[in-house]
Amino acid sequence: MDINTWGLIIGMTAVTAAPRVLPLLLTTQRKPSATFRRWLELLPIAIFSSFLAPALLVAEGKVSTAAHPETMVVVAISAIVVRKTRNLLAGLGVGLLVLLGLWLTGY
Repeated sequence: MDINTWGLIIGMTAVTAAPRVLPLLLTTQRKPSATFRRWLELLPIAIFSSFLAPALLVAEGKVSTAAHPETMVVVAISAIVVRKTRNLLAGLGVGLLVLLGLWLTGY
């Protein structure tokens, strides 16, 4: 490999590592505020919802809450489980079991 290839590899490594390392270095000396910690707690469910919403609410290119009614039932049950247990994994597990049950019964 020539010097340009090595320069490219080192540059790409630095650009990739910087967003991961800099926040760690900048925040290790400070304690985050309560608002920031609360925001971080909500981040996983927000990301999960952003993946789920288009699959649930869009049918044939149009937004509709009745696009997939059987799936909306599964989501509602999963949301209740997550809310009661405060455990996303429990909600996913129950949702998958309910979806499997609906599939096995022919819905």
